[in-house]
Amino acid sequence: MKVDSGRLYVAGGPTGRITVYDIASPSVVAAFETGSGGFLNDLVVTPNGIFVTDSLRPILWRVTAEQIAAGGGTPEAIPVSPEIPFGAGFALNGIVAFGDGSELIVVHSALGTLYKITFSGSGRTITTVSAPTLNGDGLLRDRGRLVVVLGNTHELAFLKLKDNRTTAELVETRTDSTFQRPSTIARAHNRYLVVNADFTTNTPPFTLSAVPRKG
Repeated sequence: MKVDSGRLYVAGGPTGRITVYDIASPSVVAAFETGSGGFLNDLVVTPNGIFVTDSLRPILWRVTAEQIAAGGGTPEAIPVSPEIPFGAGFALNGIVAFGDGSELIVVHSALGTLYKITFSGSGRTITTVSAPTLNGDGLLRDRGRLVVVLGNTHELAFLKLKDNRTTAELVETRTDSTFQRPSTIARAHNRYLVVNADFTTNTPPFTLSAVPRKG
């Protein structure tokens, strides 16, 4: 889920549905279907619309701002193979955008690889980011760094992107005693809010961890 300009954007996992809510109402303002067989995992909001990762199908889904304003439409299915391999386990997961959304970075959870996706008039270009292997889940841009949630090791990894975002250097890792298989992250003023998915034991109640940001 992402919040932007009073709206809540939801990637619907195995339902194949993308839903946009007006928070104040509350009400559904737009809904989109991608079909069965996938797992809509994460999304990013850009000035031109949203991009949604699919962990089981080799597709990146795009919904335009015009479609959201209209309340519906057919999402664009952008193929990401063969550059990004799909096989056993979850593939694409966390996603962040740069500028107007013409450049994205996504993480492949099973391989621990980051990919840069660039859009231009000729289509899309996918480049593997030279970075440490990080079996990441959620991603966040913050203070010029890329924050990667590492659920398997109960950590946050902070990367510095370099060389036109084709290289990523690990700056530090942080953990917290409250982490329970963290999955995704959001920024709230001077804190990070980390979702404890607890996939290992799947035991409620599920919690959020509040972690101080560093300068």
